[in-house]
Amino acid sequence: MDFQHRLQIFQNSRKMKLLQCLCIGSIIFSGIIPSHAFAQYSVFERNSLGFGLWLSTMNFKIPAAPDSAPADVKGYTEVLPSAMWGVGVGGGLNFNNFGLDIGLQRADASIRKSADIQQNDDPSDDQFVLQVRRLSQSLSILHHPFSFFYYGYGEENGNFLFRVKVTEDRRQWKTIGFYQTYYLLGFIYGFDWATEPRPLVLLLNIYAKLPTKTRSFGGPIYGIGITGGLP
Repeated sequence: MDFQHRLQIFQNSRKMKLLQCLCIGSIIFSGIIPSHAFAQYSVFERNSLGFGLWLSTMNFKIPAAPDSAPADVKGYTEVLPSAMWGVGVGGGLNFNNFGLDIGLQRADASIRKSADIQQNDDPSDDQFVLQVRRLSQSLSILHHPFSFFYYGYGEENGNFLFRVKVTEDRRQWKTIGFYQTYYLLGFIYGFDWATEPRPLVLLLNIYAKLPTKTRSFGGPIYGIGITGGLP
């Protein structure tokens, strides 16, 4: 192995280590949960502007389908677990004591049950569901009247993707869209982890999204984690 080849290997190794450090740093900066926390004036003054990034973990509760839902929605809902765990990424903006939050969420669960998508007594037309995936986007408007509490209103839309067995050798995704509006409640706690001036603030955040009405695949969402933000 000549000197140039050894040098190239060494440079590539340094680049990989630098990339790994940048990835770890971005994860730390993003935090481990919802963006809503950065918008609190416990960290930002009332007359200041701030923004933050987040990576969230959350629990989606899935209630029974309403009576007005289509037959296939009822059939798929019946085989869903009562709750699904997922993650989300996003960011937001704060001005004075108001905030705007935008996020993307994903959750997966194994099913392996037959869904009665025709809602009849004939099992021959049932579909065997292997797994389900929940993908959604959310937009929330927040108000934080106290340093430890905020509330707001938002909307979420997305799709439930059901992986079904068509034949022994064939699988297929069935997609059903959903939409819901919700009330948002949350509590936060800021960490004094560095001396002033702090280039990055960290906040612990616990929140709940409560639907305004019952819809197909709609349900409450609960989350907890840490947000990284810049004042």
